[in-house]
Amino acid sequence: MNSNLIHLIKLQKIDERLGGLKKIEAEGPLKIEEIDQELAAAELLVQESLQSEKEMLKRRLALEGEIEDTDRKMQENQTRQLRVKTNEEYRAMLKESEFMRKANAAREDEVLELMEQLEKIGQENKRLKRWLQEQRENLAQKRQEVQAWIETSLAGLGQINADRTDLVASLSREHITLYERVYNKRNGKAVTPILDGICQECHLKIPPQKFIELQKNDQLMTCPHCGRIIFWGGHEDYLDL
Repeated sequence: MNSNLIHLIKLQKIDERLGGLKKIEAEGPLKIEEIDQELAAAELLVQESLQSEKEMLKRRLALEGEIEDTDRKMQENQTRQLRVKTNEEYRAMLKESEFMRKANAAREDEVLELMEQLEKIGQENKRLKRWLQEQRENLAQKRQEVQAWIETSLAGLGQINADRTDLVASLSREHITLYERVYNKRNGKAVTPILDGICQECHLKIPPQKFIELQKNDQLMTCPHCGRIIFWGGHEDYLDL
């Protein structure tokens, strides 16, 4: 049994697990941030629509106030017309009354248009409020699930790191140096099996004599093509690893 090679294979598997956990550690908060941003966007959409309705209502009330104020002025103008003494003054008052009448007619048209818009946006905002509540509930559930996934995934991180420390302690400095050099050079894949004489990472065939030596399982060997630490995948010592 080549215990050094067994330890290196186990170390590779632990590092693969740690790589996956580091990815979760990095991506998990980003997923939560995406959920929070999605909710914030939904909140903003509804808020803007409600604000539009508020502005329309404010405009309608302002117009109605202007109409009422102009109606009062028109009545006062009619009263004053009874007391004018010259045709010139009378014509000026008639012109003023006509101007106010047209202004109010335009305001009334705008009020009618606003009332139609308010009815539509009011119905739309009722729908948006229901939709927003659904979004809040769904996204809260989604956020909770992501948080639980992160916590569950990282729950065993401490033990995995401890197991790695024990494995590293069982290996010589020479073997650790070789492993780390290949690991860093080959994107985190330092150890790989040889099956049917073919490296399972670079997919190139190793020389027959080297494959024969590898099957003896009595030394640490590397792939002549990619430099990874290799082992014969058909050996009974490695079938359950």
